[in-house]
Amino acid sequence: PFLKEQGHENVSYGSPEMNRLLGEHAIGVIKEDPGFYLKTILVRSIRMARNPLPMFYQQRNPRSESGLSRSEYIMRNPVDAVMGVAQNAWALAVFYLGLILSAAMIFSRRGRRAETVVFMLPVFYLLATTLPLHFEARYMAAGAPALIAPLLWGAEAALGKLKRTKRKLGESS
Repeated sequence: PFLKEQGHENVSYGSPEMNRLLGEHAIGVIKEDPGFYLKTILVRSIRMARNPLPMFYQQRNPRSESGLSRSEYIMRNPVDAVMGVAQNAWALAVFYLGLILSAAMIFSRRGRRAETVVFMLPVFYLLATTLPLHFEARYMAAGAPALIAPLLWGAEAALGKLKRTKRKLGESS
């Protein structure tokens, strides 16, 4: 609809022509009001930081659409409220712990650092490209599977340390 309003009647959705026209328009808006662009990025970044991977549980009755206060919503939709909190906690843990462990994994694997960086590129690529353009959490879903490796690496490192500690305690007694 936007392109048709601008006089571009025959542009197909998702076509290179559409991308070019929308890109030109976006660059024009940014040049005209860079403060608006920066504010938009900041607001989206804050929203994304609160819920980086909103793909696990879709609420049947989202609070944002209910018009209810937080306490009223919890009383009327307890399952959605609990699942929403659990989903957010899980997504925050997976995403942020995965990012931290991916950086730790890159720095600790000295001999295989190049391979590790290449393996972790999807997550960092998606962060770098979506932040300035359209920073929405749904776009992070494509890179989320790459977070599994650092999470498993961190779990293996923690379990290995626990085993070594138990072994040392067993030897000293």
